[in-house]
Amino acid sequence: MTVREIVDKEGAALPEAAAGMEVWVTAPAGVAEDDRVFKVTDVRQLEEVARLCRERGVEFFAGTPRIAHAGEFSAWQEFLRELAGRGVIDGYLLAGLGWLRVYRDLPPLPAVVDYPLNSFNTPAVRAFLKEGFEGVTLSVELNREEVAGIHRHTDPSRLEVVVQGALPLMVSAYCAPGALVGERRAGRQCSAPCRREEFALRDRLGVVFPLRCDRYCRMHIFNSVDLCLLDCLDDFAALRTGTVRIEGHLYPPQVLRELVSLYREVLDGKKDNLPGEDLVATVKKITGRDVTRGHYFRGVE
Repeated sequence: MTVREIVDKEGAALPEAAAGMEVWVTAPAGVAEDDRVFKVTDVRQLEEVARLCRERGVEFFAGTPRIAHAGEFSAWQEFLRELAGRGVIDGYLLAGLGWLRVYRDLPPLPAVVDYPLNSFNTPAVRAFLKEGFEGVTLSVELNREEVAGIHRHTDPSRLEVVVQGALPLMVSAYCAPGALVGERRAGRQCSAPCRREEFALRDRLGVVFPLRCDRYCRMHIFNSVDLCLLDCLDDFAALRTGTVRIEGHLYPPQVLRELVSLYREVLDGKKDNLPGEDLVATVKKITGRDVTRGHYFRGVE
């Protein structure tokens, strides 16, 4: 699920360049409210989360998986239809081309194209916006010049940029925790160790890559370092980017709360006296993880 924090559209008490910018927080199903983050462990709690969101003026979007087999779409479609029909969600975050087809048959709510769809150039972004999607999350593989170019040739208020978080590197049908720890074999059900413990892969250089397993026993391998563009927010303010986004899937509630507060303070101009390196150092202290600017300055090599 996705939580969307709406910023003052009039720009009151905000730097002029950041007026109207929004912050999205993506997490398994959590919502930040003042000094708390609510973690949802049961689908029945979603209505309560929706109520809390509305009390705080926060939109609650349902995000789809980036990979799904043909047989899984119908179940997801029914689930999303139920959530929309009961007024639980405010929109959809669509992570693949197959979901665009599913979306046509869902109750009409705003939809945002997610970054796994790889909106990599201006024609792609224009095509999605022309189809009526509320917004487009740009590919995380774009560099600074490419991001700026798309902003110049489209409506920047409908663009979203991922600025923080551990990004998935790979999704695998082979689940290492299930095979090696859960004793999953042909004809033998996995003992689901991923529900009790956290796992990671360590390469020959000692670099650790966190793992998460989904309900379909797919293994998601995340980067060993977090994307962090906190010291580049001036770029997006100048471009009039509509939304900057924190990918919060690996962050505990307290860490996510502190990150949201820090980004909000920077956007509100409350950290203007701090150099960029101090801001990044603060992020590393909060998360306990190293950071990277990803492809933002060097592009895809």
